This record gives sequence, structure tokens and C-alpha cells, in this order.
Amino acid sequence: MNEIRNNIFARKILLLGSKLLSLINVIIPKNENKILFYDSGRSFLDDNTEAIYTYLYNNGYAKKYKMICCVPNQKQDSPFRNYIPVGALKGVFAFLTSKYVFYSFGDFRIVPSSKQIVVNQWHGMPLKRIGKYADDEKYQKENLDNFTYILATSEMFKSVMAKAFGSSTDKVAILGETRVDYFFSDVDALSPFGIEREMYDKLVIWMPTFRQSIDGRFQDGDKKSSTLLPVFYTYESLDALDDFLEKNNLLLVIKIHPMAVFKEHVFKRIIIMTNNDIVRKGIRPYEFLKEFDALITDYSSVYVDYLILNRPIIFTMDDEEEYKSSRGFIFDDIKALMPGPFVKTEEEFKQCLKDVLQGHDSYSDKRIEINKKMNRYQKDHCKRLADFVGLSI
Repeated sequence: MNEIRNNIFARKILLLGSKLLSLINVIIPKNENKILFYDSGRSFLDDNTEAIYTYLYNNGYAKKYKMICCVPNQKQDSPFRNYIPVGALKGVFAFLTSKYVFYSFGDFRIVPSSKQIVVNQWHGMPLKRIGKYADDEKYQKENLDNFTYILATSEMFKSVMAKAFGSSTDKVAILGETRVDYFFSDVDALSPFGIEREMYDKLVIWMPTFRQSIDGRFQDGDKKSSTLLPVFYTYESLDALDDFLEKNNLLLVIKIHPMAVFKEHVFKRIIIMTNNDIVRKGIRPYEFLKEFDALITDYSSVYVDYLILNRPIIFTMDDEEEYKSSRGFIFDDIKALMPGPFVKTEEEFKQCLKDVLQGHDSYSDKRIEINKKMNRYQKDHCKRLADFVGLSI
């Protein structure tokens, strides 16, 4: 009970402080040549924020603009080694004095000045309920539209993003996900992990959304799975899958969600990875993702981006009803938006892998159709965003 009271008190202090800083923000002049990149949810500058930062840095914008990265949770050097982070207090000061602000995870709860351009890039177009679509009372009461613009990938997501964040559709800019530009990188993203493509007939990556978070705050669906994975609920079943992969000369990488947990277990043809495992090697997750011949996922927004590559996508749907009754979906008929086979059993899962192996793909036209609905643009997202907000060299 005391912990609950303390949390409520802390939130009141935070909101009070945010209101005061919002008032101050109106008064303080903005530096036209100052950009803040803020990331509250990762150990390094990550995802879309890292993508736009790196694009600007690599293309000479740092010669004109002072580029500040605020990553409060960063305790060591970035694996990309091109910035030195500041802490939360310096980050707040940078927010108050910067003309431009980019973030993808969290915000300072400071209302932007009319003299600022604050861009919430978010981290994926949602199928699952987020923000004000959710039943969580704190999201219903809280002001979530502390930005000048929030990004979407297409017209179909414009009203979705506006409603989720309680903003007007005028604030939703259809510019796409900057991280998608890494699909077109020429970086060899396999060698740092000792993966040799020629050793396998096909490489498949499985990116399930999380069912239970590390901190216990989130649990979506109620399937009893010791692996916290869909379809394969036990480590014994994963061992059998491992044997199948070896027999068919397939490699499966399971990239677990950053908020999920997985026990250590030895496999022959299954590799378990997290985002941190990837970035520690100096590889961006989407540079890594581009290397795979097929994607397995479920209700994760990653498939919206992967559509751009027009490669096979397999959807695990064994807990659709449970997920619908717990977390819930934004769209009434999500299956109509998912161009690929739906699997609910281990055997269906393996059959889909066989289809990938043999090149059987009956969903290519459907992927192209859905991609047109979900992604207005296919590439050059970083340049488009920089031009949109008025950055120039």
C-alpha cells in the first residue's frame, strides 16, 4: 500500500514539474542550430531515434547543428561510438533550448513551444492497443501528445496514431519509419555473429511480441508457456524443432522482445538473441533483419516494415483469442491485414518452414497489396524526415 502511495505521489510531482517546465519552455529562446535526440527506454540510442541521428551525423549535419543525445539509462559507450550521452537534467535543459527534438521512447512530458519542432517517431505501427486505446486509466488521464508531429507510415494509420496519443490528425505526418533505411545498408550483418550464410539453405528469424515483461508489469494473453513463446510452450518442444531444423539445414534465430525473458538453453540450429546482443556487435537490428529469407512473428509491428522486402511472413496465431481479450487489437479484423499463413500448432509451424525451404510462396501478391496500404514510402525515410522539419546543410 505504501509503495502504491509513493508511486502516486511521484507521478503527481512529475506532472507538476512538467507543467512548470512547459510554462518555462514558452519563454526560453530556442537555438536554431541545436538538435536533441532523446531515448528513455533503451541502454543506447536506439531504433528510429538512432536511425535519424546516424543519418544526420554521417551526412555532415553535425558541422552546422549541435547534436545532443540524452540517454538517461546509458551506462557505457554506445556500440556505434559516435556520440557521448548526457543525463536527464542536461537533457531537460537541452529540450528547453533546442529548436529540434526527436524521440521514439518516452518523452519529457514538456509541451513543445511554438518555436520548436518536436517529433515523436514512435517505434512501429500498432495492431495491438496502445496509449488511449488501452484500458489503463493512467493513459486515459495523461497528456500523451507532447509533440509537434508524430509519424505514421500511411494514411490508414493516421487516425490510429492520432487517437492513440490523443492528438489531432494535423499532427500526424506520413513519413515512414527511419529505421527501415537500414534494410538497404550494404553492411554484412551476419559475420559478427559467426553466421555463414552458405552453411544453410535458408535463414529464418522469429520475432515474437512479448507475453510477459521482465519487470512483471505487463502480461498479454494467458497461455501457459514455460518458454513464453507462442506455439512451442516447452523447451522439449523446442528441442524437437531444433532437430527438425538440423535435418532440413535451416537456421532459426529467435530474437526475443526486449521486455521478455528466456532461460539459457543449448541448441544446434536455434540462436536466441536480444536487441542488446545485436547492437553490442555494432549492428543495428534492421541491418540484421534484412539478412533473413523469411520472418515469423505474430501481432508485432515489425511485419509492417518487413513487408517492404516482400519476403515470406509466417504468423503464429495460437493465442489470438486470449490476446484479444487481454491486450486487445485496434483493428476489428487483423487477419485481413496479415499476408501470410496462420499457424497454431507445431506441425503447421514446421510445414511453413518447409514451404520457405522449397520456395513455395503464395502470398507475394497479397504482401504487395497490404504493403501499399501500410507503407506509403519504401526507402529514404531519414532524408524525408530531415527535409520535412527543415534541416539543411
